[in-house]
Order: sequence, then structure tokens, then C-alpha cells
Amino acid sequence: MSRKRPPNKDAEAICRRLNHFVHQRYGSWAAFEGQFGVARTTRIAWSRRKNPAVPEVAHLLRLARETNLNLNWLLLGEPPDVRVAIAHNPVEQFYAVIEAELRASEHVSPQDFHVAWEQITAHSDIANQHKDTVVGLAVGGVRPVFHQMIQWVRQQDAFAKLWQEPKKDAGPAPQKRQPR
Repeated sequence: MSRKRPPNKDAEAICRRLNHFVHQRYGSWAAFEGQFGVARTTRIAWSRRKNPAVPEVAHLLRLARETNLNLNWLLLGEPPDVRVAIAHNPVEQFYAVIEAELRASEHVSPQDFHVAWEQITAHSDIANQHKDTVVGLAVGGVRPVFHQMIQWVRQQDAFAKLWQEPKKDAGPAPQKRQPR
């Protein structure tokens, strides 16, 4: 089977998603080019809006391995944009999402990543209520923002009450006559 270029509509969608990924994870195509080591002409061909080139299989495999890019997302538009390991419970799912995000955003060798991630997961202690673990750190990081949101909601409720029209005093309700 000879090499075939995907239909232009598909190529543009793939390149739009790749553009999104590059800007989200690297900030710019130039930064991606320097860090990923792609030739400038290749990078330009991938980033064109009209008639873009689609990365070859070798580049796709490298993107998936080195940046944790989810090829189902890139090629088909099926979320998420990074590969997430299958999990059997919410805590495992949370760890899988954090791992996927770190793999995609931290530009370290797979060996260094593995050692660092193993150290983090080794310290995960559910019996210790996740103190100093990924879950504990995430909850601790989210808590101040959560408290600010609660305060904002309460302020909005108080403000709304101030602007409510006061109920008009209509006097006592009329009494029903009782049959004799």
C-alpha cells in the first residue's frame, strides 16, 4: 500500500490539535522545535493552517513516548490529550491523571521520570490520610482556592439579599368566616 495523505479536513484537524498541544505544553512552536529537535521545515509544515503536513508514524511514536501525547486525541479528536493509565478506583485515577500531566509537561528523560514518580507513589499512604502524598498535596493546594470560592458565594448571597425588594406590609391576612 502506498503512502497516502489524509483528506485535507482530517489533516487540518490533526494539525489544529497538535498546535494546541504544542502551545499548551511548550508555549510556542519555536520552543517545541528546540526541545523536541524537529527540523524547522518540518515544524513549519506541521503548523500551516492551510494544507498542513501530518507527522509521519516515526514522529507520532516519538511524540507519544516522549511527550505522553495521546494519539487517539491527536488523530481522532478523542479526549484526553495525554495518555492516562487505566485505574480501578478514584485515587488510582487521580494518580494516573497527575502522572499523565507530569509526563506531558516535564521535559525529563523517561528514566529520571520513572525514578521520581516511583518515589512519589512509594510515599502514598492511605492509612496516613494521604499526608505528604500526591492526594494530600493536591487537596492542600486546592483548599485555599476552595475557601475563596465559598467566601465569594457567601458574599454574592449577601449582596443579592441586599438588593431584594422589601416585602410590602399588607396588614393581617383576611379571616375566613366560619359557618354557624
